[in-house]
Amino acid sequence: MKPILLEMHAFGPFAHKQVIDFRELGDRNFFLIHGPTGSGKTTILDGICYALFGDSSGGERDGRQMRSHHADNETLTEVCFDFALGTDRYRIKRIPEQMRKARRGGGETKQNQSADLWQIQLAEGEEVEEPLASGWSKVTSEIVKLLGFESQQFRQVIMLPQGKFREFLMSNTQEREKILQTLFGTEIYKRIEEALKLAANDVARQADTVRTQRQTLLDQAQVGNEALLDARHQQQAEDLIARRSSEQQFTAAAQVAEKAYAEARLVSARFEEFDKATTALKALSHEQPAWGERREQLTAARQASSIRPMRSR
Repeated sequence: MKPILLEMHAFGPFAHKQVIDFRELGDRNFFLIHGPTGSGKTTILDGICYALFGDSSGGERDGRQMRSHHADNETLTEVCFDFALGTDRYRIKRIPEQMRKARRGGGETKQNQSADLWQIQLAEGEEVEEPLASGWSKVTSEIVKLLGFESQQFRQVIMLPQGKFREFLMSNTQEREKILQTLFGTEIYKRIEEALKLAANDVARQADTVRTQRQTLLDQAQVGNEALLDARHQQQAEDLIARRSSEQQFTAAAQVAEKAYAEARLVSARFEEFDKATTALKALSHEQPAWGERREQLTAARQASSIRPMRSR
């Protein structure tokens, strides 16, 4: 984040408008804020932190406590901060809850807190504000997304106020780990680590499932281990080969038997034909005398038919 412009109204020790224009530093990335005690050095940091997150750089005061005691009741306490992230420029404005002079009648009325965030675009050389978020918590959430820091982390890493560096060193391991992960961009490695852990847990669950299935199969096979199961499998394979060999032998024998059976049926059929022929021959032998008489009669008939009557002269 690069600060560009900070405007503070009735903020901290300043009763009136104060403008800190960081553009006057030019291309300088390193500068020193110095001055005597009580001159308002920390107020600059408070203004930046308050604009971004709604609290002070030390995290000990809120907006109501940051209102200047020297300001009159007609001047609202507000902070406007322009900053850049890479090539993008943003503007944020916060007004804390406070009492102000009533617009009608006398007395005072309460001014509710408000916050707005814009992205600044340049159109034909002029600044154009594009709203990004409105409302105290919504603006804070959007700032956390943009910067990658929450308020406490921002104070511990980006803006360490006086006497607070020791608190960072004394913070617990989890807090420092979270801050350093954000600071050095190691969150991606943490996500990779978590993804690998999830993958490892998934593989472990799959391994447990496989082990359970393995034991179930061993129990069904009634063997104690895989070696016995392999031995049984080998024996069954050998038995299968032997049975296939026997099957081939029986098949060959069956084919020979079928051929012999076919030949036997053929011989049997011929014997049946012979028996029928023999029977027929016997029947014809018994009828032979009758057929002889018939032949004689036929011969006589033929001779008789050849005799012609004599003609008288």
